[in-house]
Amino acid sequence: MGVFYMEGYGVAKNLDKAEAMLQKAAKMGNGQSNFQLFMLYSTIDEKKDLVKAYKQLTKAVTRGVTYFD
Repeated sequence: MGVFYMEGYGVAKNLDKAEAMLQKAAKMGNGQSNFQLFMLYSTIDEKKDLVKAYKQLTKAVTRGVTYFD
């Protein structure tokens, strides 16, 4: 759901909800959510924070994410 809110697919775009949902999933061990948080923090101006982005990318890789698209 976090990606849907981040991109506005079928729902109103809401970056705060997207961030909260992705963080919750990441805390539960979902590496793809870490990667989506990386995308959120590195590409969207309203949430841009390169330090957070790098940390999320590192977590995604350590959790086995190898496909980045």
